Amino acid sequence: MAVTFCVFLLELMLLAVLVSSESVNGALRCYHCESAITDACEDPFDSAIVASAECNSLNYSPKQRRDDEGFQSVDSELEIVDGRFRGVQVLNRILERNETIAKDNFRYVCIKVELVKDDLVSVTRTCERIGTYVKDACEFVTQKANPLVTVKSCRFCESDNCNSGRSLRSNLFATFICVGILIIKNRI
Repeated sequence: MAVTFCVFLLELMLLAVLVSSESVNGALRCYHCESAITDACEDPFDSAIVASAECNSLNYSPKQRRDDEGFQSVDSELEIVDGRFRGVQVLNRILERNETIAKDNFRYVCIKVELVKDDLVSVTRTCERIGTYVKDACEFVTQKANPLVTVKSCRFCESDNCNSGRSLRSNLFATFICVGILIIKNRI
């Protein structure tokens, strides 16, 4: 009887971990920061300092600018993030957002990208709006990135605040719970 109750508790814990990693009502939330603005964006990540926002609340407005080489590119400016920030410069300035994606043909992903330009590294955590046809958001970002920068590393995910770097820990926790359930059930 006690073993059955333990299995039940482990299954409840697993369900809680899995549910907590999913977006509520389809509104994905991601952390937004750039290491050039705050050290809390770098690893180890500090979620106590960096805010997150619903991706669909972000308002990116295209803005023409010229880079150091004289090329015109589309830059973005992050105007509103959940009403908490106004006029904050875009977190990932070098990612072009000039591609128009039909309203019903895109999804949001959380992303963490390390970019290098002239030996300077910038860590960016943000939402990326990508077409539903895109299978690999990092490949998409690499293709769309400003040619003057190198994408050193890129990771994307599709659950709330998963670009903190903690999602691996919660997935490991879920794995240990599953292993525990299997061990206990095999002993019954």
